[in-house]
Parts: sequence; structure tokens; C-alpha cells
Amino acid sequence: MTFYKLNEGKATPKAKFLVNAKKLNSDAMIAWEEIELMYYDTCSSCHAAHKPKEHLMGEWEAYILAMQTFAKINDDEKDRILRFMQAFAKDGIVKE
Repeated sequence: MTFYKLNEGKATPKAKFLVNAKKLNSDAMIAWEEIELMYYDTCSSCHAAHKPKEHLMGEWEAYILAMQTFAKINDDEKDRILRFMQAFAKDGIVKE
């Protein structure tokens, strides 16, 4: 997998990552399963967890950041939950 940097309309390779094809799955939902469970377990311990589609991608960052201390999650966990919520947001990239 290669990531490109766009500079003045020109794309140049920025970083390259190798992915073990045996670890890939044709069902994209399996990739989200673990973090979805973490989100609902963590966020429903104090209140009813909100569904990702309740907000836009841009709104989720503020909500997750505000709740990080209460949820007692580290930065890595916060980032993973945020990616999940943004992916499934009203305007997210994942369409169910």
C-alpha cells in the first residue's frame, strides 16, 4: 500500500507499507468489530452509547475528546474509537 502526498496538484510517494495478504478479509465489517465492541463497552458504562450516524464526522472528534477522561481511555484507544465513529458517521465513508 502506498500513500501519496499531493503538492501543487502533483502526487509524490510519501510512505509505503507492506500488508500480509493472508491477514486481509473481504468482509470490511470484521475489521471494525473489535473497536465497535470497545466503543459500546466503554461508552455505555455511564450513559446510553450514541450511534455513529447521530453526528457528522467533524462533530465526533470534539465529543470523543471531551469524554476521554471520563471513559478512562488512552490516546490510542481514543484514536481508534474516533476512526470508527467517523467512518460510520452520517457523512462517513462506510455505508451499511
